[in-house]
Amino acid sequence: MLKRTFSLFFFFNLIFSQINNDNIVVQKNSVYWKTGVDKLILKDGELLYGKYLGNEDDKIIFKIEFEDKTNTFEVSNIKDLELANGKKIIRNNRDHSIVCSLIWLFISIYFSQFHNQVQ
Repeated sequence: MLKRTFSLFFFFNLIFSQINNDNIVVQKNSVYWKTGVDKLILKDGELLYGKYLGNEDDKIIFKIEFEDKTNTFEVSNIKDLELANGKKIIRNNRDHSIVCSLIWLFISIYFSQFHNQVQ
């Protein structure tokens, strides 16, 4: 039973594993990295400099450098948001709920089997 449970857990892990296809990677010490400004990296790889103004619901309000108007971005479209002082507001925005649920399910089944063997 434990082997089947483990193989089922492994199979679900393969099915629901998260693929992170980073086509564009901007490193902190690269030529394109500015210091002293807030940085917003979108999931499509676009890097924006400017000022983080706040958030409302599931949207981030960001004023892009050299633009007069403020822009709003969906949190689901943002990969990273780092402030000028180095504080990360959003880091590698991913949903881990499926993986956590499967781990909880595996642990519950394992301990229920263990409990049945003890009795």
